[in-house]
This record gives sequence, structure tokens and C-alpha cells, in this order.
Amino acid sequence: MKNTIAFDSQARAFTRDIHPRPGHSVARSAIRRWLAVGGMAAGLLLLPRDSAAAQFIETTVPGWTNMTQTPWVTAWGDYDGDGYLDAFVPRSAGFSGAATNLLFHNNGDGSFTAKSAFEVGAIVEDWDLSIGGEWADANNDGYLDLLVVNNMTGATGAAVPARLYLNNGNGTFASVDAGALTRPHYAWGWGHWVDYDRDGWLDAFLATAVAAGSHRTNCLFRGVGDRIFVQETTGPVATNRVASSFSNESLWTDMDGDGDPDLLVSNIDRDFVYRNEGLGQFTRWTGHILEQAGNGSARYFPADLDNDGDIDLLWSSANTRVYFNDGQGNFVLQQTIAASTPEAGDFDNDGDLDVLFVGDGNPQRLRVYTNDGTGKLTLDNSVLPETGLWIGGVWVDFDNDGFLDQFVQRPSGAGRTQVLLRNQGNANRWLKIRLVGTVSNRSALGAKVRVLATWGNRSVWQLQEITSFLNTPDGLRAHFGLAEATHADVVRIEWPSGTVQEMANVAPNQILTVVEPPAIHVTATRIATGLRLRCETAPGTAIELQGSLDAKHWNVLSNSITDAEGRGLMEVPMEGESGFYRAIRR
Repeated sequence: MKNTIAFDSQARAFTRDIHPRPGHSVARSAIRRWLAVGGMAAGLLLLPRDSAAAQFIETTVPGWTNMTQTPWVTAWGDYDGDGYLDAFVPRSAGFSGAATNLLFHNNGDGSFTAKSAFEVGAIVEDWDLSIGGEWADANNDGYLDLLVVNNMTGATGAAVPARLYLNNGNGTFASVDAGALTRPHYAWGWGHWVDYDRDGWLDAFLATAVAAGSHRTNCLFRGVGDRIFVQETTGPVATNRVASSFSNESLWTDMDGDGDPDLLVSNIDRDFVYRNEGLGQFTRWTGHILEQAGNGSARYFPADLDNDGDIDLLWSSANTRVYFNDGQGNFVLQQTIAASTPEAGDFDNDGDLDVLFVGDGNPQRLRVYTNDGTGKLTLDNSVLPETGLWIGGVWVDFDNDGFLDQFVQRPSGAGRTQVLLRNQGNANRWLKIRLVGTVSNRSALGAKVRVLATWGNRSVWQLQEITSFLNTPDGLRAHFGLAEATHADVVRIEWPSGTVQEMANVAPNQILTVVEPPAIHVTATRIATGLRLRCETAPGTAIELQGSLDAKHWNVLSNSITDAEGRGLMEVPMEGESGFYRAIRR
């Protein structure tokens, strides 16, 4: 009989069989944790608050250009590293013609400057039918790059290239050859970044399947380093064909809580659900509630609505379904709301996620549903002024005052006008977390940030997952409302590498930058008296080995300090046939 040892990184469990003979090396784990990294507070721009009753006030943003072409959802990211989120606006000439895109620099004083091709390069010079942009660091050099998805003129039209604009680090961008990613594809929907195999290099997915033509499959690209991508041609994600209609959008999120990003594909006829089995392998979850016949969506929005520590879903088509997650990726329908295009965000900083909807039939009007703290959403007409018709938007704290504003689009003749609904704020506190991966991908896509705070008689855990999708709120920053809490009791980061990092008593009202610590590599060898564990990490690191029989209650087994070569050795007895062990930084 084999003994089994599971190494728990608190983000996912690594299990290997151990043959009962001494000296046999059996397990390797990415188990690491706990380095308090000092953060820095970004400069705050305090704008005068309006005394009107509505939480949001319609504002014209200085320097923001009204659109004579058709803009799509704005992508927010700090491309120049000054601490303020800048805005990329993909554009087209209606639904069939090319146009140049726009890049607005955030000046940090409440105003923006539209950048010219002379100033920033090809990112605002290329003529395409662009429908979406996603910021992330494609080559791990510390600067945000931009993936731009370009649409074709019809379901049977010609293939078109996506664009990768590489950030040169000086405020300019170059359109580069990224291998298969930037070769022509039949692009029908949107595309997004992900590190699905958790190797530290970003991958990408494009929704390209459309039944009206011969290109009925989507495109999955694996990043192999230095912004080069190869297209996957095997496996269900790359080969599943739409039966009718087309794939519109996708979402990468850890549905089942095992640390790997799973994939949801919004098909207008019937959605695809893929479970990530690790190491880049996927299984089609055909029995899932989201894969029911006729259950086709336009898009998803991930949000832990009930603050129970897992990712719930807002499923959007003509209406919106609210699904709660049981923690294993099984969803239960909780509520159906007669509105579409949901965007979740804690706009009032009360410690739970509220939802703004753009579209409640015809005409489309903005509707805000507030969260009662249990995930129950209720319409609140007092939050927004009634200002007419709208077409989509995104939550973003453009002025770094700690309150999420909303950029929305209004139909305006042949084009659209983008308008800021500026958040008037309140007395509640807040915290933003900006992550910098070192072992993980630099943008920390796939990371989970958990914050514990106490106010009144309640201690509340909140969860934000760093992921790339059409309505990514507040750039790649994790935003938390802290209500009346004087501090965050715990900030816990579960990195894609498996590292788990914690900080205690974190001050509120700041933008905290956290850098991923060096990994701890653990090798386990069965010996006659138990286990010999070899740990490798940075020199002089104090490591504590803990053991458990149920992965819930942990006991300290041994301590070690790594030597000048970053190595530490511990021997511990092993009781019974199985056990859980973890190595943490002291």
C-alpha cells in the first residue's frame, strides 16, 4: 500500500504518492508564504465633493475628446508608472470600418491629455476596426503592454491580425510581431490575457468561433517567453466548435478554488465551461449548470458577492442571473434581474460588492443594485441621476481618492460620447492593492487578494481576483471598501506561483504595492523515521514546518534557517498513512 503526503500551499494542494522505501524522493511543492512587503501610498487628489443627494454626478472630464467614431469599452492601466490610471479607447468607424484608437494620459489633477502618434507611436496610429484592449506586462519587464483585438467586417469576412503594442519604457509603444498571436485570425469577439499554466509567462485567448463561416473554433495561445506566443491546436479549448451563432466573450477565473484559472466562454447559443486540471490541461465541464442547452450568454462578471471566499458569477444576456459558488465550482442560481451588462464594484466602500447595470430593456438606462452584505441585490434609484440612455462602461478610480467612479458611453449621432459619473464619496475607508509578480507573471494575473477587516461587531473577509476581462474594474488593482474599520486586520495574497503572503494591521486609505517574495521549493524524501524535507529559497530565511491531519488544524513540527546557498534541512516523524505539511516564512 502506498502512503500519501499532500503539501498544502493554502492556495492549492499538491499531492504525490510516496512509496514506502527509505531514500525515495517523491514530492516537490511550491509551498511558501508570508513576507510583509512595505507599501507606498499613492498621492491623493482631493476634489471638492458635490452636496447633491445622488452618489454620482455627471462630469465632463477636462481633456477628454468626444468621439466622432465609435468607441468601445475603455481599458485602464498605468502605462507610464506615475501611479494614475491612463485610458485606452479602441475605436471603429461604425461596425464595419477602420479608425485610429485613442490613448489618454491621466495628468493626476483630474484632467487627461490625448496623446498623438508623435508622442506615443503606433498605438494611436494604426488603422483597424478595434473593439477591445487589455493591459498587462507581456514580457515581464515591468511596463504594461497592450493587446488590441480587431474585429472583421462580418461573419464570413477576411481574417485580421490582433495587435501587441510593446511598451518601450519611455512612454512610447511599438507594434511587434508576437508570433501566432499577431497573425491574422477570424476575430468575432473579445480577447484576454491569462497565465493558464502558471509558468510565469502570460498566455492569451481570443473568442473567434462563428458558425456562419468555416472558423468555428476559438484561439488559445501559450506564451513561451519574451512576448512570443504559439497557438495551441489540440485539447478541447482549441478544438471545440460552436454549434450555431458565435463566441462573444470569455472569462478566466478560478471557479473550483484549486489555484488554476478555469475558462468560461460566452456563446450566444450555448456556453462552454472548461476546468483547468493543471499544467495547461483542460476538461470540458459538460454537465455544469452553465452548459445547459439554450443557456447562451453575452458575457460574465466575476465577483464574491456574498463574501464567503469564492468567486460567484454574474451571467449576462438579455437579463442577468446571479449564481453563487459552493467553493467547488458548482453554481446555484440565486436571483434573476431584468437588466444586462453587469459591473460589480464596492462604490460606497461599505465592504460588499454592488452592481451597476447598463441596460434594462429599451431604452437602456443605468441601474444600481446595492448589496445587503449577503449577496442579495436590491434596486436603489437614489444612487444615480437619471440622465438618459447609455451603452456600457467600467468602474475606475481615476483620481485615486479611494472611491470608484464610472465611465459610461452615451449614443451620440454616428458615434458615442464618453461621460464620467464621478463618485461623491462618503466617510468610509478603503484600501487598494497593486501586485508585482516575481516568480509569478509580473502582472500577477490569477492572484487572489483577501482582506479581513472589522467594524461594528462584524469581521468580514473580502476577496478580489486579479484577472483580465472586458470590464476589468480599476485597472489591475484590487479595490476594497473597509467601512468604519480603522485598519485591515489581515491582507492575504495567494500568488499564481503558490506563494501565500500575509500582512497584518495594514493602514487604510492607501494604494499599497506588494512585491512577490522569493519562492520556497520543498523536496520530500521518505526515510525510516519519517520524512526528510529540503527547503530552498533566499539565504538566511527562517522557515517553519507545520503538519496537519485535516489541512485545517496545524502544528509546528520543526524550524530551520537557510544557509548561505539558501538551503535548509528538516527531519520530522510521519504518523499514519497520510498527512499534510506546509513550509512557511517566520
